[in-house]
Amino acid sequence: MGISGSFTVTLQRYMGIFPETFKLLSTILVLPVGTASVEKSSSYMTLIKTCIHNSITDQTLGRLMRIVIEGPELSAVNFDEVLEIFKQTKKK
Repeated sequence: MGISGSFTVTLQRYMGIFPETFKLLSTILVLPVGTASVEKSSSYMTLIKTCIHNSITDQTLGRLMRIVIEGPELSAVNFDEVLEIFKQTKKK
């Protein structure tokens, strides 16, 4: 029996003893271990929060981040329609 065979026997023995732990470890092994989404969000935040916009609140920054990350592509936005909606809104 080689290394692979003895590993399989040991693994099967522990699967019977600790089934819930084995399920947990199996789940952990398939989780993505990438940081690309965090780096992408950080880059977007750097673009939004420049020296000019440095005084924006956390709430506004969060909303802008959500628009940038989850919003539609700019090519899909009809800016004439957005401008008309903006014109029709009442001032507070």
